[in-house]
Amino acid sequence: MADIVDDSQPINIDVWSCEQFTTESECTAHGCYWYNDACHPTSEPQGLADIADTNYPSPVQSGVPFDMTYTVINTGAADTLFGGLYENGAPMEGTFWRESFDAGQIKVKSIFFPNGITVPLDANIRVGHEE
Repeated sequence: MADIVDDSQPINIDVWSCEQFTTESECTAHGCYWYNDACHPTSEPQGLADIADTNYPSPVQSGVPFDMTYTVINTGAADTLFGGLYENGAPMEGTFWRESFDAGQIKVKSIFFPNGITVPLDANIRVGHEE
């Protein structure tokens, strides 16, 4: 019978996540991304948008012109944002916009209903971003 020689070597595998690094140099040295004073496994999100302060008369009087305003905030990096009033999954005509927004920029958007409305509006305001 032949002699058996064990040539195995022990190995040590460190397991880490990007979130555990607390300095920028440590974070980037491990292939992670540093933004907002924290370490992340993915690059900085671009053009994240938020909506605030939606205003319109309530109740809306049938057939009476009115304005709807809402505030759009770019909570990501400089990018192109878009938005509008959507009904049944599609933007309503005359409400869709697309424009450049700087990081942190806030803009008030307005939708004018020159003829008012005569039936209830079942819609929502949506904003998004393009990378």
